[in-house]
Amino acid sequence: MLVLNPVTYNANGTHISFTAARFNSGGVMVNQEGKRFVDTTNNDKTGVTMAMLKASKGTGIAYLIFDQEPVSRLAILQDYVAKGYVVKDDTIPGLAKKLGIDPKGLEETVVKFRKYAKEGKDPEFGRKTFKCKLDQPPYYGVAVEPSVHATLGGIAINAKSQALDKNGNVIPGLYAVGQVSNSELGRHGVNIFVPPSFAKIAVKDILSK
Repeated sequence: MLVLNPVTYNANGTHISFTAARFNSGGVMVNQEGKRFVDTTNNDKTGVTMAMLKASKGTGIAYLIFDQEPVSRLAILQDYVAKGYVVKDDTIPGLAKKLGIDPKGLEETVVKFRKYAKEGKDPEFGRKTFKCKLDQPPYYGVAVEPSVHATLGGIAINAKSQALDKNGNVIPGLYAVGQVSNSELGRHGVNIFVPPSFAKIAVKDILSK
């Protein structure tokens, strides 16, 4: 089973994750009309992806908008800005024009979002975090789309990372580590420490024979 990352930038076929801007109380996602359609910080990757598909009439493309606040505190966004992955402008209408989305729609959305951020309440989509209030220019935007984040399921293994057959018996000489093995990896975010840990276990068992 695939787990999707809703917010990736397609850099000539390489998908760059903008999760740092989506979470960490980052910006907002809008459609071609400059309108919000989902709580950007929602942890339901599938739900956000489906909302993107609906809002884009099937293309999956949306626009992630944020201001200087998350850029100032997140090194990864500073790197993305330096690499030219994002569009930048001193005004919201100017940013919208550079992104090719409706300037009036985006400006209306930002005015409304600033009010929600000030009040700490989002009556439209139930967002609860507002570190990024879209009130600190310059403003940034990037076209994002869903891509594969992780996989679930695979080869069954034991505590030594040995592959098991359908009856639960060890398959001699065969080991599986990381997301190729049947685990919960990716269900709530991939744990980067698990694959190397099982790789170490597998190598240790191989060398002991």
